[in-house]
Order: sequence, then C-alpha cells, then structure tokens
Amino acid sequence: MHTPPTTTPPLAATSATAPVACGAPVHQQVLHELHRLPDDHRQILLLKLFEKMTLTEISDHIGIDLDTVRARATCGIRTLAGRFRTLGVL
Repeated sequence: MHTPPTTTPPLAATSATAPVACGAPVHQQVLHELHRLPDDHRQILLLKLFEKMTLTEISDHIGIDLDTVRARATCGIRTLAGRFRTLGVL
C-alpha cells in the first residue's frame, strides 16, 4: 500500500515570479509553469507526477471527491499544455 506524503512536495528552487530565460532548459520551464498553476491544480499534479499517486490515492489523501480530483488534474494539464504551446515547447 502506498503511504502518502504528509504535505505536497516542494517544486524546487524556482520562484513564481522569476521569468524563464530564453533558452532555459525545458525542465525549468515545466517547473516554472507548474508553479504558476492555482494551488489546488498544482497540488494534484505534483502528487500524480512526482509522488506517483493514483487519482484515487490523491482523493483519499487530500480528502476531496474523486471527480473533483479528476477535474482539477484535467484543468491543470490543459492549462500547462496551452502555455507550453504558446512557449513553443509543444
């Protein structure tokens, strides 16, 4: 059984207001854009992507309905995809 973390994992040493330099590595752009997401969307994506939790585990861990977790994950991914297209990353 997966033991969920007690808090949302940190993003790394990136600032929400720090601009992404032209030519910066893609992973820095990804972290920057993740950091710009609303807290509730970012929390779910971090748990899914970095903690490898299922959406059901995330729902149980943070105490919200599974459909809400799905909706927030989908919205966060769509937001990121749109930003990455704008930046030319996708």
